Amino acid sequence: MKITGVRARPYEIQLRRRIADANNPIGYDRMAGLAVQLDTDAGVTGVALSSPGVRSHITGMVDDLLVGRDPRGVRGHWKRMMDTTFKGGVQTLVVRERGKSQARFASTVRVRAGDRLRLEVALDREQAILAGVLSDDGKYLELMPQAVRGPGTHLSERSARVDDAPTYGTIVLGTPEAIARVRETKRIEGVATLRVEWEGSR
Repeated sequence: MKITGVRARPYEIQLRRRIADANNPIGYDRMAGLAVQLDTDAGVTGVALSSPGVRSHITGMVDDLLVGRDPRGVRGHWKRMMDTTFKGGVQTLVVRERGKSQARFASTVRVRAGDRLRLEVALDREQAILAGVLSDDGKYLELMPQAVRGPGTHLSERSARVDDAPTYGTIVLGTPEAIARVRETKRIEGVATLRVEWEGSR
């Protein structure tokens, strides 16, 4: 039996009650998801749920690392994917809250007035990190203050609310030294990045 491909379909559900927190007190009553189906040449299909923001990563990872392999080699597949994903020890998603819905993005996030952005960071070991938004005009807004964080997933303590002015910038995450260097030189090197673009033309 061999893995032949993956199907990843986004969906949206209506929640029975609103979900809110201190950063979004109004909350939202709809949630987006991603239905993932891993197909094999034996007609067996594996099913999982994920986030729409990582759709391209899932399909790319399956195509690059899993197609043609026996799906029963779970430990080897898991290690191969972890070694690829966590090469730098950090994986970052941006969570965009828009009205009553929430979506996650692993690359460029497009924003419009009223959107709120937070970070979701996965670490494979304890390390000192911080994160913020570096706008194209050089301004910096902190999302995750400097702290030593352990292995696991962390949500940024702060969020960024998008105003009416077109917004362009880069979310940067890294060690205190790397972020200080990026802020000083405006050269984005040695840090994890996610691009923020205005939804529409410049």
